[in-house]
Amino acid sequence: MAAAAYSVPGGLVPDRLRAFLDAIPPERIAGGALAEFEMPGTAQAAIATILDLVGPLLPAGR
Repeated sequence: MAAAAYSVPGGLVPDRLRAFLDAIPPERIAGGALAEFEMPGTAQAAIATILDLVGPLLPAGR
């Protein structure tokens, strides 16, 4: 994980990304990449947010 040194006005925030991912059936998603992610708080909070977003896309037990 690398901190982003900038923000993008109107950029994709976790809630909007979650809504976007929820609108796509998981079996239709072949892959993805998270290039940069920065949020206030601890690294553990950032990791928890990322796992919350992509967790439903992971195979069971991962």
